[in-house]
Amino acid sequence: MNEELRRKYAGKWNWGAFFLPGVWPLAHGYIPLGIFFLLVAVGPLVLPAFRLEFIAITLLGRVILGLKGTDMALARREFESENDFVNSQDIWRNVGLGTTAVLAILASFKVAITSLG
Repeated sequence: MNEELRRKYAGKWNWGAFFLPGVWPLAHGYIPLGIFFLLVAVGPLVLPAFRLEFIAITLLGRVILGLKGTDMALARREFESENDFVNSQDIWRNVGLGTTAVLAILASFKVAITSLG
């Protein structure tokens, strides 16, 4: 089944991988990559002087995962059907988008509270 899916979906953008660069690789068996992105995510807290560098690495990584995530998912997991694959991708996209939205709202509150004090 994955061979058919590769032919149809190869190179397609993967929103789940884009929105969850630390969690998505771990869940798909790319352990070192997931750990790397989790460390990059906490990097600005440990080394605030390099915040822009960490942001640049994260953005670049997100784009690469977005571009290659579908191929990576098909390489590491066997899907029973096209519907199974599409449902899985939809769940990752929705969880990633929801997580990103919640984090953006929390960051907005932090900025608002900081600017008041």
